[in-house]
Amino acid sequence: MAVPLLATKLYTPPLRAEWVARPHLVERLSAGLVGRKLTLVSAPAGTGKTALVTAWLSELPAAFEIAWLSLDEADDDPHRFFAYLLAALRTADDTIGGEAQRLLESSHTPPAEDLITSLLNDVCGSAPLILVLDDYHTIAELSIHEAVASLLDGEPPHMHLVITTRHDPPLPLSRLRGRGQMVEIRQSDLRFTPEEAAVFLNQSMGLRLAPSEIAALEERTEGWITGLQLAALSMQGRDRAGITRFLAGFSGRYHFILDYLADEVLQHQPPALQQFLLQTSILERLTGPLCDWIIGSQEAGELPAAPPRFSDSQSTLDHLEAANLFIVPLDDEREWYRYHQLFAELLRARLKETRPELIPELHRRAAAWHEQAGSRSEAVHHALATQDHTLAAEVVERAILTIATWSRADVAIMQSWLSKLPHVAVNSRPWLRLFSSRLLYIGGQPELAAQTLQALEEWLRDHPTVPDAARILGLAVVDRASYAAVLGHVQEAKELVRRTLHHVSADDPIARFRAPAILGMAH
Repeated sequence: MAVPLLATKLYTPPLRAEWVARPHLVERLSAGLVGRKLTLVSAPAGTGKTALVTAWLSELPAAFEIAWLSLDEADDDPHRFFAYLLAALRTADDTIGGEAQRLLESSHTPPAEDLITSLLNDVCGSAPLILVLDDYHTIAELSIHEAVASLLDGEPPHMHLVITTRHDPPLPLSRLRGRGQMVEIRQSDLRFTPEEAAVFLNQSMGLRLAPSEIAALEERTEGWITGLQLAALSMQGRDRAGITRFLAGFSGRYHFILDYLADEVLQHQPPALQQFLLQTSILERLTGPLCDWIIGSQEAGELPAAPPRFSDSQSTLDHLEAANLFIVPLDDEREWYRYHQLFAELLRARLKETRPELIPELHRRAAAWHEQAGSRSEAVHHALATQDHTLAAEVVERAILTIATWSRADVAIMQSWLSKLPHVAVNSRPWLRLFSSRLLYIGGQPELAAQTLQALEEWLRDHPTVPDAARILGLAVVDRASYAAVLGHVQEAKELVRRTLHHVSADDPIARFRAPAILGMAH
């Protein structure tokens, strides 16, 4: 049964005009031709997989025959796949596949084992041969994967298989890796270096960007080639002021980036996985238990349950990494991950468009999980994002209370937290007012710190039933005494210390340590 074939699927794509030479990667690919069976180029969409292989092939000696097959979803059928595979091999050497072709044209699709055996026998008599299966991620049919695995097992030494894919295929990769029979090019390898980004943007794309502008773009795109290209296309034709404005606002929400990621990545995922991606996009770092808590349904009618096709969130994260879905591992144990910056921004924008009512609850859950895990900065970040100022003030207060000693970094972080809370939220919580005064003092404003404490003291006397009122009052008064002593107001310092000692018990640390120290300094 003959299958009509599209000839352009068998052509090696031309080298792109804007291609940036990458000799270190080309050398790795060439080295893989010696004693290796497979070259696997596995990375997300738009990372330059096909362009790299095309550039490498263009530099190989003429002694190598090249068979190229560009796959698509329609090729996920054994009969059609083998028809194209035979056609691709025959473009390299027309003596290959005669018997296999006759088998394929019989009324029924012959066993894959027979086809592969016939092909390998023919290849044994051919010149050095490289077979490229481009976009192999479009293949899901198990019998095709089994046939390709058989092809790898029986490959003669002068044949080499190259696979480009967006996710790792179900082939015996671990065995090939363990035997040293595979070359792997991954997302981290394909990422443009700052030097390559400069060549691409200023030479290939004709822009005149300053080193700082190139560095900013490289950082925002994380070296993602298509992200850089879309940004460059958007800047072409703009004047200097327009380029500056573009760079200032460049993010995953920029429409070219958003459209590309939505079309090429997000919409191809199952609905349950899209739901997982959107709901976990609020997280700066992801781990299985945290994601379980975020997406888990704690009460009927709340958030949707975890995607049913995965046993738990850790399985989902493992799947995302294997599928190269713009996720970056943060440790060698593969417990913590993060999304690519631009991909995360796309997901957050889509979540805001489709389910804005979920966002506060997702942040509330993230804050609770991080607080229980002892991750105070992350807990505060998510609590502030809920826009529930009462909750945020509570979380900030508990976070500051856990800080035993205040380093310079801690002071900066606490100042940032308090600055994001409205005054009413701070003023209603005496601990936060006390912390505020201490930060003012550390920041070189002792007079304002003392005024803040005096106002807090008066407020506490009017609200004696608030939790920890007596304790906070004692701390406020002794802090005022300390500031007065530093400012040279000796009599005021002595009077405040005596008042403090009158209100606190003898075994209180204030009475045992701080008050005597301040009194000694005053004397």
